Amino acid sequence: MENTFDTQIAQIQTDLISHSLKFCENTADIIYIMTGCISGVRAGFEQHYGLFFRIDGVMRDFREMGTRELRNEAGENFSIGLSRLRKACKEHDRPIPIIMKLVYNTKTESLEIDYSYELPGEGIALSDIKNDWFKSLAEING
Repeated sequence: MENTFDTQIAQIQTDLISHSLKFCENTADIIYIMTGCISGVRAGFEQHYGLFFRIDGVMRDFREMGTRELRNEAGENFSIGLSRLRKACKEHDRPIPIIMKLVYNTKTESLEIDYSYELPGEGIALSDIKNDWFKSLAEING
């Protein structure tokens, strides 16, 4: 298989979903993943991720689930995924998405992807965007 940009990105997304399925022990109906990275801030780089699940109609934040060890492992997997994403973008002279949202429906095995390349507004952190997304998902999904 050729190592194209699209192939690399698809593999990164597949790995993030696979790690998320492992984390929730395949109990989620829908997995929501948000990654974010901004260059040139504070110490030179900010990255953030969010992982949420809809399980039996209830929204769950991964930080409220599993053991500390599992949460740390998830954090490491997301950090590696973000590093691979940045590397693939640089290798292929592509812009690095500031925000990537993945919504994976485990029942239909369908994936929705949304990329944003615009910086958040002044005073808005990636964690704010993640928290707002979780709130809106919780309102929609009960």
